[in-house]
Amino acid sequence: LFETHILKGQEFRKTVDTNSYLVIFANIQGYFSLENHKDLETYQDFLNSTCQIVILICDTIYVEIYAKDRKIIEKIKFNAEYYGFEEVEYITDENDGRTSLHF
Repeated sequence: LFETHILKGQEFRKTVDTNSYLVIFANIQGYFSLENHKDLETYQDFLNSTCQIVILICDTIYVEIYAKDRKIIEKIKFNAEYYGFEEVEYITDENDGRTSLHF
């Protein structure tokens, strides 16, 4: 799908909006600037980075989204519930068993 691992916002949107896709695995990271881009291994790496959002998709069904802006998370949760997605819940320190930011 992607000819490069790094796309600017509009390039990314144009690429994913062009057709319908079945996503098997994806690890998408969003930055305001590409200057400090790095591969994030852990949640702590995410917190200490300039990355603003991480989207992990596995088997087209399991999606986890980490974002530094709570308003974004609230909008995503609202939209997911509005469009009928099931088992939508917040990831917290108490229920997050993830040890890395990869599936």
